[in-house]
Amino acid sequence: MSVREIAETVAQAYPELRSKLPLRSAPDWLVRIMGLFDGDIRANLNELGYRPRFDTVRAEGLMERRHIAGAQSILDMTASILRRGLVAGWAVKAAA
Repeated sequence: MSVREIAETVAQAYPELRSKLPLRSAPDWLVRIMGLFDGDIRANLNELGYRPRFDTVRAEGLMERRHIAGAQSILDMTASILRRGLVAGWAVKAAA
């Protein structure tokens, strides 16, 4: 999942957090220009447009267990973070 997809998943489950989430992304050309001036951005330019795909069939067979979908994993982590109060000022009741 891209950062934008993760943010949208969280925003749908926790609308009160929407204003704190990055729901837009910069175009590649702008990121490349920013990379001219920022070494941290420049170090990640090779990742632009890269969308890895993973096949979990073999791992599921070895572990005899199905994987957890990305969206569900993100929501579980978000609920845990909020329950523990790890985001200052955002102790929100976890969504079901």
